[in-house]
Amino acid sequence: MPGTMSISGLSSGLQTDTIISKYMEIARRPQQTLTDQKTKAQQQLAAWQDLNTRVLALQTKSASIASVAGFQTKTATSSQPDILDVTASSSATAGTYYVTVNNTAKSHQIASQTFSGLDSAVSAGTIRITVDSTSVDINVDSSNNTLVGVKDAINKANAGVSASVVNQGTASNPQYSLILTSNQTGTEHKMIVDAGTTGLQINSGQDGNGDRTLVQAAGDAEIMLGSLKFTRSSNSISDIIPGVTLNLSDSDPAKMIKIDVSQDTQSAKTAIQGFVDQYNDIMKTIKNLTMYDTQTGDTGILLGNYELQSLEMDLESAVTNSVPGIPIQKGKQTYNALSSVGITTGTDGLLVIDDAQLSAALQSNAADVGKLFGTTLQSDSPYVSLVSSTSDTKESGVKGYGISITQSATRTMIQAGKAMNDALAADEILTLNDKQVNLKAGWNLTDVINEINKHSIDTSVSAYETIDGADHYLTLRTLQYGSARDLTAISNTSVFGGGATSGIGNIKVSLASFSGESGYGTGAAGLDVVGTINGEKATGKGQVLTAAPESATSPVKGLQVLATNPTAGDVNATFIKGVGTRIKELLTKMTGSGGLFTNTENSLNSRIDATTKDISDMEERLQAQQDRMYQQFNDMESKLASLQQQSDYLTTQLSSLTTNNN
Repeated sequence: MPGTMSISGLSSGLQTDTIISKYMEIARRPQQTLTDQKTKAQQQLAAWQDLNTRVLALQTKSASIASVAGFQTKTATSSQPDILDVTASSSATAGTYYVTVNNTAKSHQIASQTFSGLDSAVSAGTIRITVDSTSVDINVDSSNNTLVGVKDAINKANAGVSASVVNQGTASNPQYSLILTSNQTGTEHKMIVDAGTTGLQINSGQDGNGDRTLVQAAGDAEIMLGSLKFTRSSNSISDIIPGVTLNLSDSDPAKMIKIDVSQDTQSAKTAIQGFVDQYNDIMKTIKNLTMYDTQTGDTGILLGNYELQSLEMDLESAVTNSVPGIPIQKGKQTYNALSSVGITTGTDGLLVIDDAQLSAALQSNAADVGKLFGTTLQSDSPYVSLVSSTSDTKESGVKGYGISITQSATRTMIQAGKAMNDALAADEILTLNDKQVNLKAGWNLTDVINEINKHSIDTSVSAYETIDGADHYLTLRTLQYGSARDLTAISNTSVFGGGATSGIGNIKVSLASFSGESGYGTGAAGLDVVGTINGEKATGKGQVLTAAPESATSPVKGLQVLATNPTAGDVNATFIKGVGTRIKELLTKMTGSGGLFTNTENSLNSRIDATTKDISDMEERLQAQQDRMYQQFNDMESKLASLQQQSDYLTTQLSSLTTNNN
């Protein structure tokens, strides 16, 4: 580009712009080299970012096959899904069952007398609703003493029932009734409603008799499994066929329903196919990035990159090597390599699935196939199982890890201070961990225990009977194991009232004080499991034993096991990481902070930034150099012009002198 003072060779006759342009073209060659380097680094960065996206996808696919539970899923079908639908968990046993649904479970439902309007007045008073031995009072006063007001008040009270208003008449002659419906089905969830002085004619008896208007009687589901009859309070039943949930929507005693439970091989095959497809996608991508065409000389943008070659070799190793620790069983197919389930590597380095072989393996023993892909702990004791592990946890090999339990975990327990040898003399309310359990007069100890256990999920407390000679005691214990679990209990009834009680008494008992009102209550705090893993230190919390080795490189670092041993003892367990787990952990490390992809991308970004600055700095120097050259040429042209003027002047003078002399 000409300088601002350029005269483009007017005096010298030189092509100044051309000379400077050619010179600058040569001078810019180092800058072009930097630009080419930057472009290549940008292309490499784009390639790594694209590969990172593909690797993250493979990481997700690997995680989906690393779950052993995913290979144990079952599927269930019903021949009459409009009557009975079914679902199966992994614990279900494959087989065929024949069921007849005689009745579905129904909710108790009653109606009041009719009213002419939604805002019809209701007298003040108290409505008491009792469901499952729990009573709730709804006060009717000037703020809610209409039909709709009472409906809303009942729904807000969480009394275990739902209230609605229906029109039994017509639009021109409405006849509104308050309808109460138990929130749960079954005869054990009937309502007892006492409308008190409100004037609502909706009183009901516990057995349904005495209902003013019985819209629907509470009913239990009745199911026949072959010749066996079962009654349940719910239409969702999961305790008849283990691992199978029956969902009833209708009944027809004349229809025999066939239920088939089988291994769900399709889910596992879909997950495996997804993994294989993504693995092949990455291997093809790596091949393209590192290619070299001998005929054209074309190369991939990452040809010769050591880190990429390393990734390729690690992936190939993970899918071709056998999984150590899976024992070879005589006379039984051992699934310890992908090839054993029909997944092999072709000549192009891509995985190929033999669908027939994979299907047969999943159908015959899906659990063992799952071990090939996932993380498992094979213990010689039914009381020790895997909770979790980390990428730091090393495979044990066939030798396994020794797990020594020196103290089994226990639960916090409290025994009532007074025996309950007779039926309860009166209703009693126990408060367990701040949650109420209502007991009824006439119940024996078994009834009391059953009622407490019915509410265990809410209270985190279970109950059982302790016998000491002729005396029978109510004993409470926490659901969870370990020293961190407390238990509190108190009754609204004194043990000194004269009649039989639960024996807890009206002074709160807890770990801090077992004795209670009677002074004879006993108890014990829960204990955490104590032991070692592979001879190294471990910490216990409840029944979970976590390896806590002193060495950061310990092979059992990060290993957690569940030890439910009732007594102390030694166990040997083989810790196995399958193909899915290996690749998931490998890729998690590579894509994480400080991993291959992060470091490589950071390095390329730094190189691009540095090169960009070098190009900019060089551009400033080149521009300054160009400006100087133009200035120098301009100065030369100016001097030449001055000399030319002097030459012209002298020539004129000489010519004048010559003329004068003549």
